[in-house]
Amino acid sequence: CAKCSDESGGPAMRQCMLIPAGNHKNYTGAATNGTKWIAWCSNLAIYVASIDSWQIKHIIAGYQTAITSFEFSPTAEDLLVCTSLDNVVTIWNVSTEMELYSLKLDVAPLQAQWCKAEPDKIAVYTDNGILRIWNFMQNIIHVYKDLTHSPVSVLRWSSHVLGASLVLAAGHADSSISFVDVAQKRVKKLKCQDKSNGGHEGGVNDFKWDPLSSSYGIAAFGT
Repeated sequence: CAKCSDESGGPAMRQCMLIPAGNHKNYTGAATNGTKWIAWCSNLAIYVASIDSWQIKHIIAGYQTAITSFEFSPTAEDLLVCTSLDNVVTIWNVSTEMELYSLKLDVAPLQAQWCKAEPDKIAVYTDNGILRIWNFMQNIIHVYKDLTHSPVSVLRWSSHVLGASLVLAAGHADSSISFVDVAQKRVKKLKCQDKSNGGHEGGVNDFKWDPLSSSYGIAAFGT
C-alpha cells in the first residue's frame, strides 16, 4: 500500500499491488536495495519490482523447494543472494535473471547476510547450527561450529571502522549473542538471558551496530 490523502485532506491508503501468498515460515516481508529494486518472495520464486513504477520487472525462479532468505548486495544494485531448502546458496543478477555464483551444501541454509564492509563476503547460517563465511569471488569458505548451542535468529555485520576488526553478530533464540571476529577467526558469546542480572528472555529479534564502532550495539528481544 502507499500513503496518500483522501478528499478531506486526511491520511488514506492506496493499494499498489497484490503480493503472492505462500511465504515460507522462515522468511516474510520484503527487501530493497534502496535505489532500484524492491523484492518479496513466495515459496519458490522471488518477485522484483521497480521502485519507481511499482511494476514487477523480474521473477527469479527455478527452485524445487522453499526459499528461506534473500538479500540485495549493499554495493551492486543488481546482485541478490538467495538461500533455499534445495541446500544451495545462489547469487543472481536481477536484471538478466542469471545465476552468477552458487554454493552447494549438504544441509539447508536458512539465512544469508551480505557484508557491506567487504562485499565479497556473505555469512550463511545452516539448519545444523553451523555458520559459514563465504568469499564467493575467491570461493573460500570459513566454517564456525561455535554457534550450535541455540538457533540463530539474526545475523548482522559491523560497519567498516578504520583500525577495528570486522565482526559478525549472531542473535540466538536463547537470548544470547555470539560475536565472530573474522580476522582472528574467534567467537565470543554474550549471555543475555539471566533476568537476575538485567537479562532477557524470548530470543533476539534484531541487532544493530553502532555505525562508528565494532564494540557497541543495541539488541531487541522478544520479552
